[in-house]
Amino acid sequence: MAAKMEAQDDAACRGRQDYAQCRRNLTAYRQQVLAEKQQDQARAQAVADGLAAAGRAMQSIDQPPQTVNVNVTCAWGPGRC
Repeated sequence: MAAKMEAQDDAACRGRQDYAQCRRNLTAYRQQVLAEKQQDQARAQAVADGLAAAGRAMQSIDQPPQTVNVNVTCAWGPGRC
């Protein structure tokens, strides 16, 4: 892969009076693109981690209802309440 990029850079800068500067510019550009890609990946991972943490926090809120047995006694007698 590096050899292919080297050949592309050479082809892009060949014949220019500022050949050396052209090559430096292309190298700097590639480094900048790589750094931005790494930053984007770090941001995406941070977002994913935040969403996962929020999901875990929400699980405790959404608990299924529990069955509660309640005995009710009527003071007026059976069948009157």
